[in-house]
Amino acid sequence: MKKNQLTEGPRPLDLPAKGTHATISDFASYWKLTNNTIGVKMGAIVLPAATITLHKRSTSGALRVYFLDANKKHMGDPITISFQNGLFDNASNTVEISATDGFHSRVDFDSYQLGSTGAWSLEVLEAKGELEPRSNFSVLLTAEISPSLR
Repeated sequence: MKKNQLTEGPRPLDLPAKGTHATISDFASYWKLTNNTIGVKMGAIVLPAATITLHKRSTSGALRVYFLDANKKHMGDPITISFQNGLFDNASNTVEISATDGFHSRVDFDSYQLGSTGAWSLEVLEAKGELEPRSNFSVLLTAEISPSLR
C-alpha cells in the first residue's frame, strides 16, 4: 500500500453464510457518525456498523452480533435480533446494526482508515431464539469492518 492512501478494506466474504436457522446472502460493513444517538457510549463519535441480509431460505431464530476492536476486545454491548420466516421485526430481510461504542477520537478513526492500526471486526452468531444462553449460539460469519464512512 502506498503512503497516505486509504486501506484497501476487508477481504471479500464467502457468501452465502449458511447456518441452521439463518443464511446470510448479503453483508456490508462500514462506519457511521454517532450524531448523538441514544444508547451510545458517551464520547464515542464514530461507530462500526453493518447491513445484514437474510436469504429467503432462512427460517426463524436470532442473530447475536459482537463488535471487536483491533485487540479482539468486545466493544459496546452485544446486539441480538430475532427473525421469523426469514424476516426481521422491520418486515424486511435486511437490517442495519451498529455498535454502542467505537472511536472516541477522529484522529484515531483517520488512522484506522489509513490502515495504520489493526482491523476491527464483528462476529455474527445464530441460535433458535434470542433468549438462548451464549453457549447455544454458534458462529455464522466473522468479518473485518470496512474503513469506509457512510
